[in-house]
Amino acid sequence: MSWILSRFVENCQKAFIPDVSLTVDEQLFPTKAHCRFTQFMPNKPDKFGIKFWMLAELNSKYCLNLKPYLVKDEERVSSLGTHVVMTLMEPYFGRGYNITMDNFFTSVELAQKLLDRCTSLVGTLRLDRKEIPVSSKMATHDSVFYSCDSLNLVKYQAKPSQRKLL
Repeated sequence: MSWILSRFVENCQKAFIPDVSLTVDEQLFPTKAHCRFTQFMPNKPDKFGIKFWMLAELNSKYCLNLKPYLVKDEERVSSLGTHVVMTLMEPYFGRGYNITMDNFFTSVELAQKLLDRCTSLVGTLRLDRKEIPVSSKMATHDSVFYSCDSLNLVKYQAKPSQRKLL
């Protein structure tokens, strides 16, 4: 199966030259088969399946790279999100691409690694990440800008903050 998947990815990369904007995300392919890497994801329409990490061109949604999540990876030395993005982007480094991703992947460590390889990152960050500066409550639609070396962070309050009433 890995031979077929590698040939598919190779043909996808040969057949298409992507625009400057790429995106990384996960995709669950539903299956009823029982194997060691079948995943359960309660927030997906099909709860069980095989999870794939995908790199796609943003506008056309064309698949550029694909890697199955096989639970254990002995090659991984950094966080899972960083490892996935660096692996999927390997053929596209040094060409000035921009990657968009969600908060699972985004980190300051990854942004720095990508910047070292002439690639930029746009993504959301979880507020509980250690990289996020702690600040006071913000009004709705306010922004605070942070900068460190060549990295920039914008903290934006999109919704009114919810206060718990006792």
